[in-house]
Parts: sequence; C-alpha cells; structure tokens
Amino acid sequence: CARLRVAVAAPPADVRAAARRALASTGGLTGSPEAVADTPTGALATVRLGPFLDDVAVEVDNAPRGAVLWVRSASRVGRSDLGVNRWRARRIVDAVAGWLPEGAVQR
Repeated sequence: CARLRVAVAAPPADVRAAARRALASTGGLTGSPEAVADTPTGALATVRLGPFLDDVAVEVDNAPRGAVLWVRSASRVGRSDLGVNRWRARRIVDAVAGWLPEGAVQR
C-alpha cells in the first residue's frame, strides 16, 4: 500500500476535476482502469495489472491556501507489490499536476 499527501495551490474543485481526469485516463496509472467512480471529494478506481486487481483512491480536502491531495494505491492480494503502488501513486500525482497550472502541485 502506498499513501501520498501533497499540498496543491489550486481551488479544491479544480484539483478534484484534475484527479478525476487523471484516473479516467490510463496515462497516470500502471495497468488498465477496470472501473472509475466519482466520489464527493475525489475518485476511486479499480486497476488491473495482469491477473491482479488494485484499488486506487484519490481524495481532495480543503486547505487554507488551496487543497490537499491524498492518493492511496493498494493491492488486493499479496504482501509485496514490488514498489508498483508507490510508483502508481506518484504517477497519479504527476498526472493531476498536468491538469493544473504549472507549479500548483508542491512536491
């Protein structure tokens, strides 16, 4: 399981929209999205990598100067993912950053 918390200098609604776009596209993920669902604060996805299904959650919270982006990627089975979940979470953050003004995502 990998969890990332990233400060974003953009309105929460814009960050939520960027997160939904990132999950709906395959560019920010390892594997193919099987299902993507919007939530009130972000989006959820089930991702297939070979025979394995992983769960990805992206949530956006309000912050005093923009938003906080939370990304969680977890394997459904097994003990080790060989770093795939951490890599996927970072790629999702990169994909979200691509939908926002340059410099908005503080890494």
